Amino acid sequence: MEFTAFSDKLASLDAEIAKTEGFLDQLRKERISLLHNYNISHSPLLRLPTEVTTKIMLECCQSDTNDDDDDDEPEMLDPLFLGSICPMWRDIAWETQNLWRTVNLTLSRNRYHNQVRLLNEWLPRAGEGPLHIRVMAKTSEQDWTEPPFPHEVLRTFASYSRLWARVTLFIPYACWMDIGLVSGNLPLLKSLSISFTDSLYHDNCVIGVFHDTPLLEELSLRDIFLKDFISGCWNQLQHLTLKSYCADECLEALRRTPNLISLKFQDINPPDEFPIPYDEIIHLKCLDSAVFIFDIISKFAGDFLNCMAAPSLRQLDITLREDSEDIPFSSIRTLMSRCSSSLTHLRLEGTIDKSEDVIHCLRDAPLLRSLVLFFANEPEGVENQTIGLLGSALYSGDFLNELEQLIFTAHFDTIPSKFVRMLGNRWAVTQIRNDATADNNAKAFPPLSQLRKAHIEAIFSSEVHLSEEAHVHLELLLNDGMDICLRTPHGIIFPIQK
Repeated sequence: MEFTAFSDKLASLDAEIAKTEGFLDQLRKERISLLHNYNISHSPLLRLPTEVTTKIMLECCQSDTNDDDDDDEPEMLDPLFLGSICPMWRDIAWETQNLWRTVNLTLSRNRYHNQVRLLNEWLPRAGEGPLHIRVMAKTSEQDWTEPPFPHEVLRTFASYSRLWARVTLFIPYACWMDIGLVSGNLPLLKSLSISFTDSLYHDNCVIGVFHDTPLLEELSLRDIFLKDFISGCWNQLQHLTLKSYCADECLEALRRTPNLISLKFQDINPPDEFPIPYDEIIHLKCLDSAVFIFDIISKFAGDFLNCMAAPSLRQLDITLREDSEDIPFSSIRTLMSRCSSSLTHLRLEGTIDKSEDVIHCLRDAPLLRSLVLFFANEPEGVENQTIGLLGSALYSGDFLNELEQLIFTAHFDTIPSKFVRMLGNRWAVTQIRNDATADNNAKAFPPLSQLRKAHIEAIFSSEVHLSEEAHVHLELLLNDGMDICLRTPHGIIFPIQK
Protein backbone atom coordinates (compact mmCIF):
# COMPACT_ATOMS: atom_id res chain seq x y z
CA MET A 1 0.00 0.00 0.00
CA GLU A 2 1.28 3.36 -0.94
CA PHE A 3 1.86 5.97 1.74
CA THR A 4 -0.89 8.26 0.46
CA ALA A 5 -3.49 5.49 0.62
CA PHE A 6 -2.22 4.54 4.09
CA SER A 7 -2.56 8.09 5.38
CA ASP A 8 -6.05 8.44 3.96
CA LYS A 9 -7.17 5.19 5.56
CA LEU A 10 -5.67 6.15 8.94
CA ALA A 11 -7.35 9.55 8.85
CA SER A 12 -10.66 7.93 7.96
CA LEU A 13 -10.39 5.58 10.96
CA ASP A 14 -9.46 8.45 13.31
CA ALA A 15 -12.45 10.42 12.11
CA GLU A 16 -14.73 7.44 12.67
CA ILE A 17 -13.30 6.91 16.16
CA ALA A 18 -13.82 10.60 17.04
CA LYS A 19 -17.38 10.44 15.75
CA THR A 20 -18.06 7.30 17.79
CA GLU A 21 -16.52 8.82 20.96
CA GLY A 22 -18.66 11.92 20.53
CA PHE A 23 -21.70 9.72 20.18
CA LEU A 24 -20.70 7.78 23.33
CA ASP A 25 -20.22 11.03 25.25
CA GLN A 26 -23.68 12.13 24.22
CA LEU A 27 -25.13 8.79 25.33
CA ARG A 28 -23.37 9.07 28.67
CA LYS A 29 -24.78 12.56 29.23
CA GLU A 30 -28.26 11.36 28.36
CA ARG A 31 -27.83 8.43 30.74
CA ILE A 32 -26.73 10.72 33.59
CA SER A 33 -29.63 13.09 32.92
CA LEU A 34 -32.08 10.18 32.83
CA LEU A 35 -30.82 8.83 36.17
CA HIS A 36 -30.86 12.30 37.73
CA ASN A 37 -34.43 12.98 36.66
CA TYR A 38 -35.52 9.53 37.80
CA ASN A 39 -33.86 10.00 41.20
CA ILE A 40 -35.52 13.36 41.64
CA SER A 41 -38.93 11.93 40.88
CA HIS A 42 -38.46 8.76 42.95
CA SER A 43 -36.06 9.73 45.80
CA PRO A 44 -37.92 9.58 49.15
CA LEU A 45 -35.81 12.49 50.39
CA LEU A 46 -36.62 14.78 47.48
CA ARG A 47 -40.28 13.76 47.43
CA LEU A 48 -40.81 14.92 51.01
CA PRO A 49 -43.26 17.78 51.52
CA THR A 50 -41.54 21.15 51.74
CA GLU A 51 -42.71 21.54 55.35
CA VAL A 52 -40.98 18.28 56.38
CA THR A 53 -37.76 19.17 54.56
CA THR A 54 -37.79 22.57 56.26
CA LYS A 55 -38.21 20.90 59.67
CA ILE A 56 -35.24 18.61 58.98
CA MET A 57 -33.10 21.58 58.00
CA LEU A 58 -34.06 23.50 61.14
CA GLU A 59 -33.11 20.54 63.33
CA CYS A 60 -29.74 20.27 61.58
CA CYS A 61 -28.99 23.96 62.10
CA GLN A 62 -29.89 24.14 65.78
CA SER A 63 -27.18 24.58 68.39
CA ASP A 64 -26.70 25.95 71.89
CA THR A 65 -25.40 29.45 71.25
CA ASN A 66 -25.16 30.17 74.98
CA ASP A 67 -22.46 27.61 75.67
CA ASP A 68 -19.86 29.09 78.03
CA ASP A 69 -17.12 26.79 76.84
CA ASP A 70 -14.81 28.97 74.79
CA ASP A 71 -13.01 26.06 73.15
CA ASP A 72 -15.81 23.91 71.83
CA GLU A 73 -17.49 24.69 68.55
CA PRO A 74 -21.09 23.50 68.35
CA GLU A 75 -21.66 20.51 66.11
CA MET A 76 -24.14 21.73 63.54
CA LEU A 77 -24.76 22.28 59.84
CA ASP A 78 -25.54 25.59 58.21
CA PRO A 79 -27.94 26.62 55.43
CA LEU A 80 -25.06 27.10 52.98
CA PHE A 81 -24.15 23.42 53.25
CA LEU A 82 -27.77 22.28 53.09
CA GLY A 83 -28.36 24.44 50.03
CA SER A 84 -25.47 22.76 48.22
CA ILE A 85 -27.10 19.31 48.31
CA CYS A 86 -29.41 19.88 45.34
CA PRO A 87 -31.28 22.72 43.60
CA MET A 88 -34.53 21.87 45.39
CA TRP A 89 -32.88 22.06 48.82
CA ARG A 90 -31.12 25.28 47.85
CA ASP A 91 -34.43 26.92 46.99
CA ILE A 92 -35.94 25.78 50.29
CA ALA A 93 -32.91 26.90 52.33
CA TRP A 94 -32.76 30.32 50.69
CA GLU A 95 -36.45 30.92 51.35
CA THR A 96 -36.53 29.72 54.99
CA GLN A 97 -35.69 32.69 57.20
CA ASN A 98 -35.47 30.63 60.40
CA LEU A 99 -32.39 28.84 59.04
CA TRP A 100 -30.47 32.11 58.99
CA ARG A 101 -31.39 33.17 62.52
CA THR A 102 -28.62 31.10 64.12
CA VAL A 103 -25.13 32.49 63.49
CA ASN A 104 -22.02 30.65 64.71
CA LEU A 105 -18.90 32.53 63.69
CA THR A 106 -15.32 31.63 64.60
CA LEU A 107 -13.27 34.66 63.66
CA SER A 108 -10.33 33.97 61.35
CA ARG A 109 -7.72 36.48 60.24
CA ASN A 110 -7.13 34.54 57.01
CA ARG A 111 -10.80 34.54 56.07
CA TYR A 112 -11.89 37.73 57.79
CA HIS A 113 -12.86 39.75 54.70
CA ASN A 114 -14.90 36.83 53.36
CA GLN A 115 -16.58 36.49 56.75
CA VAL A 116 -17.59 40.15 56.71
CA ARG A 117 -19.01 39.82 53.20
CA LEU A 118 -20.88 36.63 54.08
CA LEU A 119 -22.28 38.18 57.26
CA ASN A 120 -23.72 41.09 55.29
CA GLU A 121 -25.49 38.58 53.04
CA TRP A 122 -26.51 36.24 55.87
CA LEU A 123 -28.24 38.57 58.33
CA PRO A 124 -30.73 40.14 55.86
CA ARG A 125 -31.98 36.63 55.00
CA ALA A 126 -33.03 36.14 58.65
CA GLY A 127 -35.85 38.64 58.29
CA GLU A 128 -37.15 40.23 61.48
CA GLY A 129 -37.04 37.12 63.67
CA PRO A 130 -34.99 36.64 66.88
CA LEU A 131 -31.26 36.01 66.30
CA HIS A 132 -29.11 33.42 68.10
CA ILE A 133 -25.51 34.60 67.80
CA ARG A 134 -22.21 33.02 68.83
CA VAL A 135 -18.97 34.85 67.97
CA MET A 136 -15.70 33.24 69.07
CA ALA A 137 -12.20 34.66 68.59
CA LYS A 138 -10.09 31.68 69.54
CA THR A 139 -6.72 32.50 71.06
CA SER A 140 -5.54 28.93 70.46
CA GLU A 141 -5.65 29.40 66.68
CA GLN A 142 -5.65 33.14 66.01
CA ASP A 143 -3.80 35.98 67.66
CA TRP A 144 -6.36 38.71 68.42
CA THR A 145 -4.22 40.60 70.93
CA GLU A 146 -2.78 42.85 68.21
CA PRO A 147 -4.53 44.96 65.55
CA PRO A 148 -6.24 44.83 63.19
CA PHE A 149 -9.25 43.84 65.29
CA PRO A 150 -12.61 42.51 64.00
CA HIS A 151 -14.45 45.79 64.49
CA GLU A 152 -16.54 45.47 61.35
CA VAL A 153 -18.04 42.14 62.40
CA LEU A 154 -19.04 43.42 65.83
CA ARG A 155 -20.49 46.61 64.41
CA THR A 156 -22.51 44.63 61.89
CA PHE A 157 -23.98 42.47 64.67
CA ALA A 158 -24.62 45.55 66.81
CA SER A 159 -26.67 47.10 64.01
CA TYR A 160 -29.06 44.13 64.38
CA SER A 161 -29.31 44.36 68.19
CA ARG A 162 -33.09 44.88 68.02
CA LEU A 163 -33.26 41.19 66.99
CA TRP A 164 -30.78 39.74 69.50
CA ALA A 165 -32.33 36.85 71.47
CA ARG A 166 -29.40 34.69 72.66
CA VAL A 167 -25.89 36.09 72.28
CA THR A 168 -22.45 34.71 73.22
CA LEU A 169 -19.43 36.92 72.55
CA PHE A 170 -15.82 35.82 73.15
CA ILE A 171 -14.00 38.76 71.62
CA PRO A 172 -10.89 40.94 71.97
CA TYR A 173 -11.32 43.68 74.54
CA ALA A 174 -10.49 46.22 71.84
CA CYS A 175 -13.93 45.47 70.34
CA TRP A 176 -15.82 46.28 73.56
CA MET A 177 -16.63 49.81 72.42
CA ASP A 178 -18.17 48.42 69.23
CA ILE A 179 -20.95 46.97 71.39
CA GLY A 180 -21.79 50.57 72.28
CA LEU A 181 -23.64 50.81 68.96
CA VAL A 182 -26.36 48.66 70.54
CA SER A 183 -27.65 51.85 72.21
CA GLY A 184 -30.01 50.03 74.57
CA ASN A 185 -32.10 48.60 71.74
CA LEU A 186 -32.48 45.03 73.05
CA PRO A 187 -36.21 44.27 73.26
CA LEU A 188 -35.86 40.50 72.54
CA LEU A 189 -32.68 39.66 74.46
CA LYS A 190 -33.13 36.65 76.78
CA SER A 191 -29.56 35.38 77.18
CA LEU A 192 -26.24 37.23 77.08
CA SER A 193 -22.67 35.98 77.61
CA ILE A 194 -19.65 38.27 77.21
CA SER A 195 -15.97 37.52 77.86
CA PHE A 196 -12.67 38.61 76.38
CA THR A 197 -9.82 36.73 74.72
CA ASP A 198 -7.33 38.84 76.65
CA SER A 199 -8.64 38.00 80.10
CA LEU A 200 -6.63 40.48 82.18
CA TYR A 201 -8.74 42.80 84.28
CA HIS A 202 -9.27 45.91 82.19
CA ASP A 203 -9.83 49.54 83.07
CA ASN A 204 -13.25 49.20 81.50
CA CYS A 205 -15.16 51.97 79.86
CA VAL A 206 -18.80 51.90 80.92
CA ILE A 207 -20.75 51.85 77.67
CA GLY A 208 -24.15 51.72 79.37
CA VAL A 209 -26.12 49.92 76.67
CA PHE A 210 -27.71 47.08 78.65
CA HIS A 211 -30.04 49.10 80.86
CA ASP A 212 -33.18 48.25 78.88
CA THR A 213 -33.43 44.47 78.59
CA PRO A 214 -37.00 43.59 79.64
CA LEU A 215 -36.73 39.87 78.73
CA LEU A 216 -33.19 39.12 79.95
CA GLU A 217 -33.13 35.90 82.01
CA GLU A 218 -29.56 34.57 81.60
CA LEU A 219 -26.39 36.61 82.08
CA SER A 220 -22.75 35.48 81.98
CA LEU A 221 -19.94 38.02 82.41
CA ARG A 222 -16.19 37.99 82.75
CA ASP A 223 -13.92 40.98 83.41
CA ILE A 224 -16.63 43.57 82.76
CA PHE A 225 -17.56 46.31 85.21
CA LEU A 226 -20.95 45.52 86.69
CA LYS A 227 -21.74 49.22 86.40
CA ASP A 228 -22.71 48.44 82.81
CA PHE A 229 -25.45 46.16 84.14
CA ILE A 230 -26.29 47.43 87.62
CA SER A 231 -28.90 49.82 86.20
CA GLY A 232 -30.48 47.05 84.14
CA CYS A 233 -33.49 44.85 84.81
CA TRP A 234 -31.84 42.51 87.30
CA ASN A 235 -35.06 41.57 89.02
CA GLN A 236 -36.09 39.16 86.24
CA LEU A 237 -32.70 37.41 85.98
CA GLN A 238 -32.95 33.66 86.62
CA HIS A 239 -29.44 32.43 85.74
CA LEU A 240 -26.24 34.33 86.55
CA THR A 241 -22.58 33.45 85.90
CA LEU A 242 -19.75 35.74 86.99
CA LYS A 243 -16.05 34.96 86.51
CA SER A 244 -13.11 36.84 88.03
CA TYR A 245 -15.03 39.27 90.21
CA CYS A 246 -14.44 40.51 93.75
CA ALA A 247 -16.52 39.02 96.54
CA ASP A 248 -18.26 42.33 97.27
CA GLU A 249 -19.28 42.69 93.60
CA CYS A 250 -20.75 39.17 93.65
CA LEU A 251 -22.76 39.95 96.78
CA GLU A 252 -24.03 43.18 95.27
CA ALA A 253 -25.14 41.24 92.19
CA LEU A 254 -26.96 38.74 94.44
CA ARG A 255 -28.68 41.52 96.33
CA ARG A 256 -30.10 42.80 93.04
CA THR A 257 -31.22 39.37 91.73
CA PRO A 258 -33.70 37.97 94.28
CA ASN A 259 -35.34 35.65 91.73
CA LEU A 260 -32.26 33.67 90.68
CA ILE A 261 -32.74 29.97 89.99
CA SER A 262 -29.08 29.12 89.33
CA LEU A 263 -25.79 30.91 89.84
CA LYS A 264 -22.12 30.21 89.19
CA PHE A 265 -19.40 32.41 90.64
CA GLN A 266 -15.96 31.38 89.43
CA ASP A 267 -12.61 32.76 90.61
CA ILE A 268 -14.09 34.87 93.41
CA ASN A 269 -11.37 37.32 94.52
CA PRO A 270 -10.93 39.20 97.83
CA PRO A 271 -13.33 42.09 98.42
CA ASP A 272 -12.43 45.40 96.84
CA GLU A 273 -14.54 48.33 97.99
CA PHE A 274 -17.17 47.01 100.36
CA PRO A 275 -16.60 45.17 103.65
CA ILE A 276 -17.68 41.60 104.24
CA PRO A 277 -19.74 40.44 106.03
CA TYR A 278 -22.73 42.42 104.93
CA ASP A 279 -25.00 43.84 107.58
CA GLU A 280 -27.88 41.93 105.99
CA ILE A 281 -28.57 38.39 104.85
CA ILE A 282 -29.39 38.13 101.15
CA HIS A 283 -32.50 35.97 100.66
CA LEU A 284 -32.59 34.00 97.42
CA LYS A 285 -35.99 32.38 97.68
CA CYS A 286 -35.95 30.71 94.24
CA LEU A 287 -32.32 29.55 94.11
CA ASP A 288 -32.06 25.89 93.08
CA SER A 289 -28.38 25.49 92.10
CA ALA A 290 -25.24 27.35 93.28
CA VAL A 291 -21.57 26.95 92.30
CA PHE A 292 -18.86 28.90 94.18
CA ILE A 293 -15.18 28.71 93.21
CA PHE A 294 -13.10 30.80 95.61
CA ASP A 295 -9.64 32.21 95.04
CA ILE A 296 -9.61 33.77 98.51
CA ILE A 297 -8.70 32.70 102.03
CA SER A 298 -11.09 30.59 104.02
CA LYS A 299 -12.25 33.44 106.27
CA PHE A 300 -13.45 35.55 103.36
CA ALA A 301 -15.08 32.51 101.75
CA GLY A 302 -16.86 31.77 105.03
CA ASP A 303 -18.01 35.37 105.46
CA PHE A 304 -19.28 35.33 101.88
CA LEU A 305 -21.39 32.21 102.45
CA ASN A 306 -22.72 33.56 105.75
CA CYS A 307 -24.39 36.40 103.85
CA MET A 308 -26.85 34.15 102.02
CA ALA A 309 -30.05 32.25 102.68
CA ALA A 310 -31.51 29.93 100.03
CA PRO A 311 -34.46 27.93 101.36
CA SER A 312 -35.05 26.10 98.03
CA LEU A 313 -31.41 25.21 97.30
CA ARG A 314 -31.02 21.64 96.01
CA GLN A 315 -27.53 21.67 94.45
CA LEU A 316 -24.46 23.19 96.12
CA ASP A 317 -20.90 23.12 94.71
CA ILE A 318 -18.06 24.77 96.67
CA THR A 319 -14.37 24.83 95.71
CA LEU A 320 -11.60 26.53 97.68
CA ARG A 321 -8.50 26.75 95.50
CA GLU A 322 -6.18 28.21 98.13
CA ASP A 323 -4.19 25.10 99.14
CA SER A 324 -3.19 26.51 102.53
CA GLU A 325 -6.81 27.18 103.53
CA ASP A 326 -9.37 24.70 104.83
CA ILE A 327 -12.93 24.44 103.59
CA PRO A 328 -15.12 26.72 105.78
CA PHE A 329 -17.39 23.96 107.07
CA SER A 330 -18.99 26.12 109.75
CA SER A 331 -20.26 28.59 107.13
CA ILE A 332 -21.33 25.79 104.81
CA ARG A 333 -23.36 24.28 107.62
CA THR A 334 -24.91 27.68 108.32
CA LEU A 335 -25.93 27.99 104.66
CA MET A 336 -27.25 24.43 104.64
CA SER A 337 -29.29 25.12 107.78
CA ARG A 338 -31.10 27.79 105.77
CA CYS A 339 -32.00 25.32 103.01
CA SER A 340 -35.02 23.79 104.75
CA SER A 341 -33.46 20.29 104.27
CA SER A 342 -33.90 20.63 100.50
CA LEU A 343 -30.27 19.92 99.54
CA THR A 344 -29.94 16.81 97.34
CA HIS A 345 -26.60 17.35 95.52
CA LEU A 346 -23.39 18.43 97.25
CA ARG A 347 -19.84 18.84 95.92
CA LEU A 348 -16.92 19.98 98.12
CA GLU A 349 -13.34 20.50 96.94
CA GLY A 350 -10.37 21.75 98.92
CA THR A 351 -8.37 20.87 102.03
CA ILE A 352 -9.78 19.93 105.42
CA ASP A 353 -8.44 19.93 108.94
CA LYS A 354 -10.62 17.46 110.82
CA SER A 355 -12.59 14.54 109.49
CA GLU A 356 -15.30 15.32 112.04
CA ASP A 357 -16.04 18.55 110.14
CA VAL A 358 -16.93 16.51 107.07
CA ILE A 359 -19.12 14.09 108.99
CA HIS A 360 -21.04 16.84 110.81
CA CYS A 361 -21.58 18.65 107.52
CA LEU A 362 -22.93 15.52 105.82
CA ARG A 363 -25.24 14.80 108.75
CA ASP A 364 -26.80 18.22 108.16
CA ALA A 365 -27.87 17.10 104.66
CA PRO A 366 -29.96 13.96 105.27
CA LEU A 367 -31.65 14.08 101.84
CA LEU A 368 -28.47 14.02 99.74
CA ARG A 369 -28.77 11.86 96.63
CA SER A 370 -25.41 12.81 95.11
CA LEU A 371 -22.16 13.46 97.00
CA VAL A 372 -18.84 14.51 95.43
CA LEU A 373 -15.82 14.98 97.73
CA PHE A 374 -12.37 16.08 96.55
CA PHE A 375 -9.80 16.49 99.31
CA ALA A 376 -6.37 17.71 98.23
CA ASN A 377 -4.71 16.89 101.55
CA GLU A 378 -4.78 13.71 103.63
CA PRO A 379 -7.30 14.16 106.45
CA GLU A 380 -6.73 11.36 108.92
CA GLY A 381 -9.61 8.93 109.11
CA VAL A 382 -12.11 10.73 106.89
CA GLU A 383 -12.32 7.88 104.39
CA ASN A 384 -12.86 5.21 107.05
CA GLN A 385 -15.39 7.28 109.00
CA THR A 386 -17.43 8.17 105.92
CA ILE A 387 -17.38 4.64 104.56
CA GLY A 388 -18.19 3.17 107.97
CA LEU A 389 -21.19 5.43 108.48
CA LEU A 390 -22.51 4.68 105.00
CA GLY A 391 -22.32 0.98 105.78
CA SER A 392 -23.90 1.23 109.23
CA ALA A 393 -26.84 3.18 107.79
CA LEU A 394 -28.05 -0.14 106.42
CA TYR A 395 -29.41 -0.91 109.87
CA SER A 396 -29.36 2.37 111.78
CA GLY A 397 -30.72 4.49 108.96
CA ASP A 398 -29.17 7.70 110.28
CA PHE A 399 -26.58 8.70 107.61
CA LEU A 400 -27.29 9.73 104.01
CA ASN A 401 -30.25 7.40 103.62
CA GLU A 402 -31.12 8.80 100.19
CA LEU A 403 -27.62 8.60 98.69
CA GLU A 404 -27.53 7.13 95.16
CA GLN A 405 -24.20 8.49 93.84
CA LEU A 406 -20.81 8.78 95.58
CA ILE A 407 -17.69 10.28 93.96
CA PHE A 408 -14.76 10.39 96.37
CA THR A 409 -11.27 11.71 95.56
CA ALA A 410 -8.67 11.57 98.35
CA HIS A 411 -5.48 9.81 99.45
CA PHE A 412 -5.94 6.05 99.12
CA ASP A 413 -3.11 3.53 99.25
CA THR A 414 -5.41 0.58 99.84
CA ILE A 415 -9.08 0.06 99.07
CA PRO A 416 -10.31 -1.11 102.48
CA SER A 417 -12.44 -4.22 102.76
CA LYS A 418 -15.11 -2.25 104.63
CA PHE A 419 -15.52 -0.07 101.54
CA VAL A 420 -16.23 -3.12 99.38
CA ARG A 421 -18.68 -4.44 101.99
CA MET A 422 -20.38 -1.05 102.17
CA LEU A 423 -20.90 -1.01 98.41
CA GLY A 424 -22.36 -4.50 98.50
CA ASN A 425 -24.67 -3.61 101.37
CA ARG A 426 -25.90 -0.34 99.88
CA TRP A 427 -26.45 -2.01 96.49
CA ALA A 428 -28.35 -5.04 97.78
CA VAL A 429 -30.11 -3.11 100.54
CA THR A 430 -33.57 -4.55 99.90
CA GLN A 431 -32.46 -8.20 99.95
CA ILE A 432 -30.29 -7.77 103.04
CA ARG A 433 -33.07 -6.05 104.95
CA ASN A 434 -35.58 -8.69 103.94
CA ASP A 435 -33.26 -11.38 105.25
CA ALA A 436 -32.69 -9.46 108.48
CA THR A 437 -36.42 -8.92 108.96
CA ALA A 438 -37.03 -12.63 108.52
CA ASP A 439 -34.61 -13.30 111.37
CA ASN A 440 -36.05 -10.57 113.58
CA ASN A 441 -39.70 -9.86 112.81
CA ALA A 442 -39.96 -7.11 115.42
CA LYS A 443 -37.33 -4.91 113.82
CA ALA A 444 -38.41 -2.15 111.41
CA PHE A 445 -35.86 -0.37 109.26
CA PRO A 446 -36.05 3.24 108.07
CA PRO A 447 -36.15 3.85 104.30
CA LEU A 448 -32.77 3.54 102.57
CA SER A 449 -31.99 4.18 98.89
CA GLN A 450 -29.84 1.95 96.71
CA LEU A 451 -26.33 3.29 96.00
CA ARG A 452 -26.14 3.02 92.21
CA LYS A 453 -22.84 4.77 91.43
CA ALA A 454 -19.49 4.80 93.24
CA HIS A 455 -16.36 6.36 91.73
CA ILE A 456 -13.23 6.47 93.85
CA GLU A 457 -9.98 8.18 92.84
CA ALA A 458 -6.65 8.11 94.66
CA ILE A 459 -4.60 11.27 94.19
CA PHE A 460 -0.80 11.32 94.44
CA SER A 461 -0.77 7.51 94.68
CA SER A 462 0.52 5.77 91.58
CA GLU A 463 -0.46 2.35 92.90
CA VAL A 464 -3.46 1.36 94.97
CA HIS A 465 -3.70 -2.15 96.37
CA LEU A 466 -6.89 -4.04 95.59
CA SER A 467 -7.06 -7.53 97.04
CA GLU A 468 -8.20 -10.45 94.95
CA GLU A 469 -11.23 -10.96 97.18
CA ALA A 470 -12.21 -7.30 96.85
CA HIS A 471 -11.80 -7.51 93.08
CA VAL A 472 -14.14 -10.52 92.92
CA HIS A 473 -16.82 -8.74 94.98
CA LEU A 474 -16.57 -5.60 92.88
CA GLU A 475 -16.81 -7.64 89.70
CA LEU A 476 -20.05 -9.19 90.96
CA LEU A 477 -21.52 -5.75 91.71
CA LEU A 478 -20.43 -4.47 88.30
CA ASN A 479 -22.03 -7.41 86.51
CA ASP A 480 -25.19 -6.87 88.55
CA GLY A 481 -25.50 -3.33 87.20
CA MET A 482 -23.72 -1.06 89.69
CA ASP A 483 -21.64 1.79 88.20
CA ILE A 484 -18.21 1.35 89.82
CA CYS A 485 -14.87 2.92 88.92
CA LEU A 486 -11.57 3.00 90.82
CA ARG A 487 -8.72 5.07 89.40
CA THR A 488 -5.30 6.48 90.15
CA PRO A 489 -3.42 9.32 88.42
CA HIS A 490 -2.08 6.64 86.05
CA GLY A 491 -5.44 5.32 84.97
CA ILE A 492 -8.35 3.08 85.86
CA ILE A 493 -7.59 0.05 88.05
CA PHE A 494 -11.18 -1.20 88.13
CA PRO A 495 -12.89 -2.28 86.01
CA ILE A 496 -9.91 -3.57 84.08
CA GLN A 497 -9.86 -2.05 80.62
CA LYS A 498 -9.90 -4.72 77.92
